[in-house]
Amino acid sequence: MNSLRLLLPLLVSATFATAHEFTFSLIAPELTATAGAPIQIELVVLNRSAAEAVFTPSPVLHATASAQGNEQSVTLQAVAPHATTIPAGGFSIERYAVSLPQNLHGTVVLNLGNELPTAIRTVVTVDSERAVAPATPLASALTAAPDPGPIQRSFAGRFGAHDSVYFIYGADDPVAKLQFSLKYRVLSFDGEETHRRTLQFGYTQRSLWDLNARSSPFYDTSYMPELFYEALRPMTETKSTGFSWLGYQTGLLHESNGRDGEASRSLNIGYLRPVFMLGAGNDWHLIVAPELFAYLGGIEEMPRIKDFRGYGRLRMAFGRTNGPGLMFTGMIGKHFKNPTVQLDFTLPLRTRILDFETFAMLQYFDGYGESILAYDKKTNTVRAGFSLVR
Repeated sequence: MNSLRLLLPLLVSATFATAHEFTFSLIAPELTATAGAPIQIELVVLNRSAAEAVFTPSPVLHATASAQGNEQSVTLQAVAPHATTIPAGGFSIERYAVSLPQNLHGTVVLNLGNELPTAIRTVVTVDSERAVAPATPLASALTAAPDPGPIQRSFAGRFGAHDSVYFIYGADDPVAKLQFSLKYRVLSFDGEETHRRTLQFGYTQRSLWDLNARSSPFYDTSYMPELFYEALRPMTETKSTGFSWLGYQTGLLHESNGRDGEASRSLNIGYLRPVFMLGAGNDWHLIVAPELFAYLGGIEEMPRIKDFRGYGRLRMAFGRTNGPGLMFTGMIGKHFKNPTVQLDFTLPLRTRILDFETFAMLQYFDGYGESILAYDKKTNTVRAGFSLVR
């Protein structure tokens, strides 16, 4: 079986020319699949033209699976279909889930036939000794995800961007500021196709770094784990103009600086964050996300935190898809005193060298609580650097 697998290509490409020139390839999972169990197939789309192009994947692809002269029809379901702008010479990966018939095993050839302008295929090795039984009604209700293997089942497709990720540097101490943020999808209530209603675990870490001081210590770090319910739809499915409701997030967040004694700071909040948009998702648009939150204890070390953070926050992001962006974050303390404003300007930077893309970033902060340690101290500073996620 292994020698036959080596003789049959895992990846066959097909090229066609329209207004833009694309090359398509199929990639099968590296691990041996289980007979009758769902797997994930990756469709790689390469833009071979000299200009960027928009590729919209089909939510369903029809194919045939064949082994040892037995051929059967199968259906590939897109995991999260959405329009993607592919730069010249760049590529995009679309994931599809497919369940192979239980009576096919060994070297199984998956052929897309006429679904694309030229037929493409890939080869999957299927283990017949571990065939799975059909899902029970309870398992079906839980909407089990495709199971390409233990590592992919646990990680691939479940991590996503949450808040901004950046490193910036300025003239005022502490000179450096960096933030890392991600989220992990714990449960999906819509199935593998959309993931619009999900239970997510989020984690954000923000640090102020005194790089100019001796031994370059971190001035303060905020650790922010959270558990939240998210009901959001993709921007690509919104109206071309006017007002569009995107959904909301609601959850519980803990913030602390991990220190003890007089330097210890921590709080717990519950929040509700609706999100809507003005404009076109694929052009200039304004995203507005007002947030209301309530303190759930743990603020004994910061008895006046409400005077500076108040009970809400407003975020507005104006920009253009694949273009410049400006984000406004504002808070105001109790009795409408002690306002805080943060402006983040980002500009995409692209280079063909190593296929590297990032954002140049300029941040202006004026107000209170840039660090949780000095939540009641006002600061005013400008920093610049780069952002991986804006």
